[in-house]
Amino acid sequence: MKYILGISILYKSYKDKKSSIRISSNNHFIDEISLDEDIEMITKTISSSFYNKHMLTEKKYPFYTAMMKKILNNYRQKFLSAESQAEQSEKSWYQNWIQKADLMTKELDGENVGGNLRPMNRVRPFEIPKKMFLYEIDEDNIGNNITMECSLNNNNYTNGFMTEFANIQIKNIFLMPKIFLEAGTFLKIAQRFSKNEVTTPLPWMATYLNEHNLWPSANKIKLHGDSYDPGANHGVVTDTPLGGNFSLEMDVIKKHGIRMFSNKERPYGLYMTDLDTVNLILLNDLINKFNEDK
Repeated sequence: MKYILGISILYKSYKDKKSSIRISSNNHFIDEISLDEDIEMITKTISSSFYNKHMLTEKKYPFYTAMMKKILNNYRQKFLSAESQAEQSEKSWYQNWIQKADLMTKELDGENVGGNLRPMNRVRPFEIPKKMFLYEIDEDNIGNNITMECSLNNNNYTNGFMTEFANIQIKNIFLMPKIFLEAGTFLKIAQRFSKNEVTTPLPWMATYLNEHNLWPSANKIKLHGDSYDPGANHGVVTDTPLGGNFSLEMDVIKKHGIRMFSNKERPYGLYMTDLDTVNLILLNDLINKFNEDK
């Protein structure tokens, strides 16, 4: 079986000097990315009528609604506990996520919470990196992890001080069977989960709290190197400028007959669809792309 590895990152260069990322799985070399220009965010849109037709339904499933409300309440309680112990300067960060959990709970109860609801009759804007790296890999070449060795050591370090440096920000990394995109199967799976409301509410919270495994994205990325202290961003490597020489490691397991990223610190429990990856695939038109390439 063939797999697609997708890597979505931002990149900021330092004085147009090149950086590189070497991708491998165990001893199998996949590619070396040469970064010679900035990768910035761009805005793309999805028609709300398309999105709501394919991803949403007015029908409610009480069992799944109750499950999601329980998950959100669990998040809320953990953030309340963390807020009570946090420094004053960090309390607003926790309060923001508590508020988001409250809004999503109200939405599940059918309340109109304004901007938190999906608009029915307009386009939905999303910001994504303007470039995406895609790799087709034979299953036999996928080991028990995928690593990214990053060489981003261009900076203005002088006399112990540094204010500018080349860096990347991880936005999304996913792994899935190619046939899922060829047949549009991924969209069907996402529709089923989304319409049953079994999607990860606030994926960033799931990652931070180590609560759930996501699919098909990597929600547990281990950083090896001295260039960055994950504690500076509450322990999460994604969406944080990473510079210097370091490596990123993502564990891979085989579950339900397919290879997928996993959080081996939490090898059990429900795997939930990451709608951020659904949006990324739709916005990059990957399903049509791979159908055309057949």
